[in-house]
Amino acid sequence: MNRNAPFEDGHQATWALLVAILAAVGGALLPTALNTSSGIRVLGLVLGAAIPPLVTHVGPAQGLRIGLAIGVSVLALVVAYGGFTVFAFAFDQPSALPVPPGVPNPAPGHTSSGPDIGVAPSKVQCDSNGCDDVTVTSTGSKTLHILNVELKQETAGFSQESDCEGRYLDKDKTCTINVNFSPSGAAGTRTADLIIHQNIPYPDRGTHVTLEGKVEVSQPVGDLVVSADDLRCEYVTGVQIDGEYTNAIQITFSVRLEDSISDSPPTQVALSASMDDREPRRIDDFSTQQADSLALVLESTDFGQEQVITVKVDPDGELPEIHEDNNRQKLKVDLPLQPQSFEPLRCEFING
Repeated sequence: MNRNAPFEDGHQATWALLVAILAAVGGALLPTALNTSSGIRVLGLVLGAAIPPLVTHVGPAQGLRIGLAIGVSVLALVVAYGGFTVFAFAFDQPSALPVPPGVPNPAPGHTSSGPDIGVAPSKVQCDSNGCDDVTVTSTGSKTLHILNVELKQETAGFSQESDCEGRYLDKDKTCTINVNFSPSGAAGTRTADLIIHQNIPYPDRGTHVTLEGKVEVSQPVGDLVVSADDLRCEYVTGVQIDGEYTNAIQITFSVRLEDSISDSPPTQVALSASMDDREPRRIDDFSTQQADSLALVLESTDFGQEQVITVKVDPDGELPEIHEDNNRQKLKVDLPLQPQSFEPLRCEFING
């Protein structure tokens, strides 16, 4: 038996160790380049360290060969892992592998020698009582520059105001982002992504804060109904609409709240009205207590023909009702070719 069969000399063992170390490093770096999880990187490190030595166990004295191969694999694993960790610690860079407890491991782009950021909370919960403010803190050794704050909404309802944009924050200095939540529509969960763009180096792509708001199912207020009991239409001149004096058609009618089961029924509702395909005019304080009026601008081509006006009560669905399908009504109006100021016009509600 050749007792030197496992490795012919010390050079073979050295080469086996070097190959194992290089394979271990490559096995960790390749998954890192592919942006895989830390678990995959560790697996690549282990396999890279183990495969080359274990392949060499084929031959005489296999027991001894396997023992030496395992030893070389473990040594290569320790050297490669230690190299990653020492490099990350020495150069204040994020390690590609999980680090031991107590060893700092900054996120990509974040270093203790540069600008860094802290946000609290990292997830904002909103409800009918409002939202928590987001506090931004400069935690690095260099000045943190807040470039801008971006709000990406998956569903409507969120808005933000802040004193952060454009600010330069020295270490431990703070600024505040105020988050507001004004949802509309059906009950459910609304989400959005608040992104704080700053001067932390690449590959950082902004600091993300998750916004989540819940819209609860509300008790119906009753049923809002457009009533023709007090319907009246007239042509008016010199009326002010949206800051300009113009000629308009003024419509007076009632919106009643029927079957009210609320302890505090609304005394005013939002309402929109539009003629043909024009931009609707919105009224946010239309009375539910008595007949109220709204005016729509008339164009020169509107006269001498019949006009159809669409009226929508609670157009954004903010008030839960017993019936939501009767909030839209159409109104037919006959406009003379040359009406006189304050001349009554013939009008009636038709099927919506």
